[in-house]
Amino acid sequence: MIFRPFDYWHTGIFSYNDYDPKAKGIRDKPRNFESRMSEFFNTTAVMFQWDTPDIEIPIFRLEQYLQCYGWACVITKNDKKLVVSGNCAGWLGEWTEYYMPAGVIVTNPYAQEFNGQYYFSDDNCVLIRNDSEFLGLYPMFARACEMLVENDITILNALENLRIMNIYYAEDSNTANAFTQMQKNLKWGKLSTVLQAVKSWMNGESKPLGVLPVNGVCTTYMQQLIEIATYIRGSLYNSIGLQSNWNMKRQSLSENEIGANDDILKPLVQNMLLCRQDAAKKLGWTVKLNDIWEHIEQRGDTSESVRTISDTDRDIDENAGGSVE
Repeated sequence: MIFRPFDYWHTGIFSYNDYDPKAKGIRDKPRNFESRMSEFFNTTAVMFQWDTPDIEIPIFRLEQYLQCYGWACVITKNDKKLVVSGNCAGWLGEWTEYYMPAGVIVTNPYAQEFNGQYYFSDDNCVLIRNDSEFLGLYPMFARACEMLVENDITILNALENLRIMNIYYAEDSNTANAFTQMQKNLKWGKLSTVLQAVKSWMNGESKPLGVLPVNGVCTTYMQQLIEIATYIRGSLYNSIGLQSNWNMKRQSLSENEIGANDDILKPLVQNMLLCRQDAAKKLGWTVKLNDIWEHIEQRGDTSESVRTISDTDRDIDENAGGSVE
């Protein structure tokens, strides 16, 4: 099933899943995938600012079409305009000399007066591309969301395992029952004792209570999972032009490393902006980047809050025998 953020109604998201024994919670992969996708689409919904002076159209729906399906069309008929996309329209099946789609066929049951075939060569049908390849943001988001959902489940399992500071093992039921009772007493603030060794009445041998510490392994494992989630989200946000640190280095970042992070913010967003501006000119509209993405058009200075060390200073310190922290 193709994900469409506007086709889903999320219910019961504010209920505590543990109260419902049938609820899967974080382990419900399809539901969490949809929630993650909606989260990212909400972030990019305000990426562009449209000015449509001649007619009011739902800009949020236009952006949903573009980012989800990769394209949208503005159809004009009887002085009315309608925005359509992959949910109620498809390629006509005819192609231009450059192997580009020549038009669309519209089948909208709620706007039947617009149903029919339209060609992009006519003035009444304007194609708006999200990007040069008609991809949209769905493939990128889906790839990241799938990894984040799997990582969330792993983090949940690790959190549950962190409750186990040690693994206790016993070779007979008497020792196991005694330790279980001690745990129950501790829960209610009572102190109790477990014998170091319990003799079995069958053969008289000692049956000790063993302890295996496991907390240190789980702590290191949890740190790796958090770093993985930070990398996935950071690299995705950088791809859509949002500054997010995904570098897992524990040393200070050099100027070249931060500059490379700034450069990767630009290409995709500029491609999306040019595709929208090309269609906006034909419609007499204007479109620009939101203020949050202004750094794409004009490169800003590096944030002063990030402590950087230039390569020259690093070489000087190393030659002097000093260390760079």
